[in-house]
Amino acid sequence: MATAPEPPKFEEPEVINKVKQWKGNILSIKTFYRNQVEVRVNREDLRSLAHFLSKNGWPYVTSASGVDYPESKELEMVYFFANTDNPKIVVVKTRCPYDDPWIPSLCPVFMSTNFHEREAYDLFGIRFPGHVDQIDDDGNLPRLLLPDDWPQFEDDPPYPFRKEYVQKARPFQNVTDTRGFQGERWKKFARPIDRSGWLDEFYKEDTDPVDYTVRPHKVEKSEQGTEEKTEDKN
Repeated sequence: MATAPEPPKFEEPEVINKVKQWKGNILSIKTFYRNQVEVRVNREDLRSLAHFLSKNGWPYVTSASGVDYPESKELEMVYFFANTDNPKIVVVKTRCPYDDPWIPSLCPVFMSTNFHEREAYDLFGIRFPGHVDQIDDDGNLPRLLLPDDWPQFEDDPPYPFRKEYVQKARPFQNVTDTRGFQGERWKKFARPIDRSGWLDEFYKEDTDPVDYTVRPHKVEKSEQGTEEKTEDKN
């Protein structure tokens, strides 16, 4: 019986020593999870580190996501740098404060971060100066997931993925039925709701039960075959 090949062994010093060759300011560096190394840097140094990694063994950004830390009033971006030839991943993290939420865009270096950063702009309110799609010098971006009329500057920031966000009723303007939903159905998402069991109630109202009973397939006899059997009997 053939045995599965052993996975490549992860050598922590190899990755850490290579990242430390970067001449920028590293706030912290440590093993994150098995074959991953976590590197924390200031936001001003993020693009410089991205250039370094792209030239030294990590030419791809496979994923990027925002994180909210309300205790310290900070937002964080997490970038995963990878190489298809080895399992070693470098996870780069950088933060920005609530009152000045911008992080330099990595889109000029890694185009794969385009929609990831636009998603973080929509859902966390992080601006990305230098982004290829920015609509002004402050790093504001076109909407990707939220409606174009979603409020942008308020005392209570309406960013759905921030932990302080509370869903409130708001009027939908210029909503077109492009996803097969009826207009009245959209209003269920806009009203104040009790989150306990609301999704079950929604599907109970709008979805018919599915019958998963397995039935045998019926084969209908053709008229020609019936006529042939009649002639044989005669």
